[in-house]
Amino acid sequence: MQKITTDISSTTPAAQPTKSTPWVNDGFSQQLFQAMNGAERKVSPEAQATKNAMNESNSSVDQLVPTMTMLNAALANTQVKSDVLNLYKAQDRKIDKSEKIKTTKISQDTLSAAM
Repeated sequence: MQKITTDISSTTPAAQPTKSTPWVNDGFSQQLFQAMNGAERKVSPEAQATKNAMNESNSSVDQLVPTMTMLNAALANTQVKSDVLNLYKAQDRKIDKSEKIKTTKISQDTLSAAM
């Protein structure tokens, strides 16, 4: 099978705007583009005041987020401590010193055996 290659760059010139393309040379497109860009930049005082108020509001929210995160973490920590305290209270018995030592010894032996 024969491979056919053709270099079209030498035979076909790149498309260039000419006098025959009115949308390039009449200036209308340029004017429209400039008008659209200018419309973006022109902001009424009311719109600017609203934008400023929204930015201030957003910055206040941004400042509150770390505080709320910290408070939620503190609340969760307090809840865990409260749950642990309630478990100890639910046992409703005191562990004497010897039982505590025995329990600790068993735990250490179990740990040693596991290693």
